[in-house]
Amino acid sequence: MKSSRSAYVSKRFTSTVSASTNNNNNTQTKRSKDMFAEGQWQMIKAMLERHGWSQSELEIMREQLRQGWPLSIAKQNVASIIGYCPISSRATA
Repeated sequence: MKSSRSAYVSKRFTSTVSASTNNNNNTQTKRSKDMFAEGQWQMIKAMLERHGWSQSELEIMREQLRQGWPLSIAKQNVASIIGYCPISSRATA
């Protein structure tokens, strides 16, 4: 007796039509919808702006988050890249 199993269709590869549609999207729209562990980029950006981070620092921060760094580590990395010591990383004597 044969069991009646339907063939499984893999969704691993996308069709060329959907791939070309994705390529037509505006890169700014894609970048504004970045989602990180701490939340959506627009919310993180607003919070950082309230804390005094400049636009150039925010761009470096976004790249750090895209590389997979958590927000707390990304802040420290950006601070070391731009050359100032954040209060939370100072050694207490």
